[in-house]
Amino acid sequence: MPTRVDSQDLLTALISDQNNFEFYRDRTSFFAENQSYYASYINILMQLHRERPDGDIRFDALALETSERARARSLLEILTGAEAYQNVGDRELAEAERRLRQQFKALEEDWNQLRTEQQTVNSLRQRLVDNPTVDSPTEVTGETEVADSAIASSVENTSSTENASLTDTAALNQSLEAQIELDQRQARLDQQQTEIEQQISQVLEQYRAVQEQIRATNPEYAEITQPKALTVQDIQSQILDDDTLLLEYWLGEERSYLWLVSKTEVRTYELPGRAAIDAAARRFYNFLTVPM
Repeated sequence: MPTRVDSQDLLTALISDQNNFEFYRDRTSFFAENQSYYASYINILMQLHRERPDGDIRFDALALETSERARARSLLEILTGAEAYQNVGDRELAEAERRLRQQFKALEEDWNQLRTEQQTVNSLRQRLVDNPTVDSPTEVTGETEVADSAIASSVENTSSTENASLTDTAALNQSLEAQIELDQRQARLDQQQTEIEQQISQVLEQYRAVQEQIRATNPEYAEITQPKALTVQDIQSQILDDDTLLLEYWLGEERSYLWLVSKTEVRTYELPGRAAIDAAARRFYNFLTVPM
């Protein structure tokens, strides 16, 4: 994520990240494993707030609401893992929901593996750009490890002038062969991505249908399994009174945030990263607990 960009670039980054965020937010309705997407979105919103603190859109309030959504997802994961609501609601619908979660988890793993392979292809492609003349690459066998090793070895061999005995024409042909191998592999990855995304869409559609049935037949069960995050207006109108303040923290790797919410306003403060806050908290705890 950029740390210093102009407003136009930042708005472009927000639009791109929001598209990803909306896709993964659906996926994290099943699992709370992708907190990094929430953290990324919060950081962009807070950076927009620093750029436009008095703008028409309260980006700091949107960041707070995103934090609330992340906490709601985490709470759902805890309840799911503990089976805290196993005896609540229609058993058939609960089983259908559980089965769809399992299907999605398998797709989640396939998706993550696909992203890892895509990163590998991008890395090898960049190395070919940096080292355009390569030795003859081993024929792609379909095994990721073999293909990676063959192409990477071909690239690394170019760093030694002692092994650069091929003619310019032969070296160019071999470089093209390596590029073709990567293009073929990329085509396979694109096809796999399309198939996985289609399966994800199907599972999500079925899952939403089950959720609708749950909401219609058992509101109590729906309230537990489908927690709704509070908006800033909800917090101010439903939770706070004139004598109460809400302090909510979000701890990030590089920077953290504190929102101070009263009945009438929201103030935000940027804090150090998680490690610095953890260290300070431990020192304070030790000061309170260690006998003098």
